[in-house]
Amino acid sequence: MKHIFFEKWEKKLEKIDYAVQPIVSTLSGKLFGVEFLIRGVEEIGFKSISSFFDEAYEDQVLVPLEKTLRKKVAEKASKIKNYRNINIFYNYDHRIMEMPDYTFGFTEQVLGEYKIPPSNWCLELNEGLNHSFTAIYNKVLLRAKASGFKLAIDDFGTGFSNFELLYHSEADYIKLDKFLIREIHKDNRKISLVSAIKDIARSLGITLIAEGVETEEEYYCLKNFNIEFIQGYFIQKPTTDPYSIKLKYENIESLYNSDRRKSTGFNSRIKEAMVFIPPLKIDSSIGDLFTRFQNSNYDFIPLVDTNFAPVGVVFETDLREYIYSPFGRELLTSKLHKKTIKDFMKKMPKVDIRTKIDDVLKLIVTFDSQGIFVTNDNEYVGFLPNNAVLKILNEIRIQEALETNPLTGLPGNAAIAANINKILKDEDNVNYVVYFDFDNFKPFNDKFGFRVGDRAIKGFGEILKDLKRREDKEIFIGHIGGDDFFMSISFKEYETEAVIKMILNIIDEFQKLSTSFYSFEEIVNKSYQSVDRSGNLKNFPLLGISAAIIELPKISIEITDQDFSKLIAVLKKNAKSNGSKISISTLLNR
Repeated sequence: MKHIFFEKWEKKLEKIDYAVQPIVSTLSGKLFGVEFLIRGVEEIGFKSISSFFDEAYEDQVLVPLEKTLRKKVAEKASKIKNYRNINIFYNYDHRIMEMPDYTFGFTEQVLGEYKIPPSNWCLELNEGLNHSFTAIYNKVLLRAKASGFKLAIDDFGTGFSNFELLYHSEADYIKLDKFLIREIHKDNRKISLVSAIKDIARSLGITLIAEGVETEEEYYCLKNFNIEFIQGYFIQKPTTDPYSIKLKYENIESLYNSDRRKSTGFNSRIKEAMVFIPPLKIDSSIGDLFTRFQNSNYDFIPLVDTNFAPVGVVFETDLREYIYSPFGRELLTSKLHKKTIKDFMKKMPKVDIRTKIDDVLKLIVTFDSQGIFVTNDNEYVGFLPNNAVLKILNEIRIQEALETNPLTGLPGNAAIAANINKILKDEDNVNYVVYFDFDNFKPFNDKFGFRVGDRAIKGFGEILKDLKRREDKEIFIGHIGGDDFFMSISFKEYETEAVIKMILNIIDEFQKLSTSFYSFEEIVNKSYQSVDRSGNLKNFPLLGISAAIIELPKISIEITDQDFSKLIAVLKKNAKSNGSKISISTLLNR
């Protein structure tokens, strides 16, 4: 085998190179890791990367080949700024485990030469590992975890056996295949799949990475899903130049900061409720763990890697047989016992400190644990106990109940006012504010009664809710009171025609709904009889909707509440008097 390697492969491998592609935070654009992609196999006579490794497997030279390739990767990684604090994602051929000359430890040796922490080395697993998940694979994966290496499931979402690999591997990362990411913002089925995978990953304490992100729309969709990390052409194409890798990608940070849907920095409720439990490094000794429990008020200790990212916890209950036995500590800390902290570690879910409380509650319900790790750009910043989350959520629900219209369940005037104030200051989006008003609602109520009137109000509220569910846009809807409703919608650029079309569809939907309130004769005549304000019997047109629209450009607008109300009143009057039932005006600073 050595002869074949030196004769056939050694010279060829000199021409092999690696391209690097960054993996970054969706929130800050901060560099999280780099994937290494092999290049140059065609130049040395192979049709593809798979044929390159297939022939090496047949020649039984995967071990010396992998040693050479991993050294190339470590050497190139050492040229990236701050390389000891980033994660290195490496694709390898798992069949190396079948080689007769395979031994443990050569990767640690290579990493040691370049002072790369083992916890920064991530082996990417693929579906090929599933064909025969034998005892040797389990042994090797356990050995990799014991060495401190991370494991990632690559191309998740393709093939048929990913879940088997997910079950066996106890992976740290799932890399969503580009098939799921491509135009995800236009595909509800992909959205549903990614949402389900996200819930599974979070419940298992696994971090998601989206591959193949190519557009701004895909980025926004993934960010709004709370996918923590992304890679793809939208950030940077693969390059053989390691010096071109940045520590922060400002375009991602800028998009996050300019997105009006972002949270305003840290979630203040999470920040106030979380506690900081001093963590222990994953490579600490069992003795350190015992000492920490003796000095801790908590019954578990958080564990972090060299980058201060949370990797799991150790519960005091799992050490009881050692803690309370006469020679337990001595037995556990002895060299003969060979137990490490990793043998007692359990996974725990995590959320970024910017996460919405509702998403945190969903995670707690899904995952039976004492709480959740809180991170900031994947660095441990604290722990959120379950009871603290439930208390926060209860406070929120009480506040929402006080501010919600009891008939429609929509936000009331306080939330509407807050939304308007926010929009008036928005310099990054074109916003449209819409005020809906029923036409001739008093005579309708007088004729058909308050119960039917309430049905009409609730029905219109449901039309607005359904619109919000359907549209992949930032829409706020509210109920001012009675037959007055409010809606705001945000776009990156002017979309006046699209908004008008949307409003006309709402008006048309309500007209169809309202036919259930009338007799056949009234529908044919398009009118009904009721008394006017003077008490006289009069014909009134069927119930309809008028809409006053205000277009707000990408500027911060200064206007008094009184002037804003006057503008709305004028637009409402104009809308009721014209055939389209719509009146629109652009608001600018004077």
